[in-house]
Amino acid sequence: MAEADESDRSLVNLTAEWVIVTNLEADHLDHYRDLDDIIETVAGFINSLGEKTRVIACSDDAGVRTMLSMIKHPFHTYGFGAEAQHRISQENLSSTGSTFHFEGESFTVGAAGHHNVLNAAASILVAQLLGVEAERIKAPLREFNGMGRRFDLQGVAAGVSIYTDYAHHPTEIRATIQTAKLHKRPVWVVFQPHRYSRTSALMADFAKAFDGANSVAIMDIYSAGESPNGVSALDLIERMRANYPGMPIHYWPTHKDAESGLDLLLKAGDLVLLMGAGNINSLTTPLLEKLKEREAVLSSASA
Repeated sequence: MAEADESDRSLVNLTAEWVIVTNLEADHLDHYRDLDDIIETVAGFINSLGEKTRVIACSDDAGVRTMLSMIKHPFHTYGFGAEAQHRISQENLSSTGSTFHFEGESFTVGAAGHHNVLNAAASILVAQLLGVEAERIKAPLREFNGMGRRFDLQGVAAGVSIYTDYAHHPTEIRATIQTAKLHKRPVWVVFQPHRYSRTSALMADFAKAFDGANSVAIMDIYSAGESPNGVSALDLIERMRANYPGMPIHYWPTHKDAESGLDLLLKAGDLVLLMGAGNINSLTTPLLEKLKEREAVLSSASA
């Protein structure tokens, strides 16, 4: 089993008997002309596979629906919408996981968030088509609580919870914030944009991707080896302030700025999301150390 990397078209070098396609959106536009090019590439990859290849696809996604019209292999679709051959229903989301109905059975997935219900449904569908009984699927699915750098709890200190997430696309940002809101706590987002090309191409979508956050800070763009193209974090902040007039939006260009700003403003009960595909996760250790120092001071003062 492998996660196919579409970012640089290298997925065309893979072979597979089963393919799961969760969503197709505009991204990696340093390697693709546009979304149509991405869809055509994925469809071409699937069509290049052997005749026994089977495709599992999320019909809730518009890009996936377009791709399905272009492939020659048989496919099964899943999702919440009426188009899905295999429909998910009765979703109940919580901060510790989700329950839902699928294929006539009730399931629980330990990883929180709507997107993880969709991912779980894809996994269930493959397993059942391979002949695995529902009861054998339920226990491991219930025990699955996520993976590294996907809403990944790093620690709790002074009543503040620190999470990291690899989110670097507007859809991922929205999904992660909505998952964080399930904890019913104030959500601080620190986002490090990844690549000048992505930030520029998806600027309008990034600027409206932070619904649900209580406060947001934007760091300087992580270049990932690209040369500057004229776009900056300040351009994103300007657009965000127009879209979110009541939201505190900070510019913390460096790790030190973010560390100092959070240390000054965070309160017990806050939840912090450090998001991005660059090196923002290295902010975790110094931030937790500062919060632990605060915790120690408060503890000694109350002793």
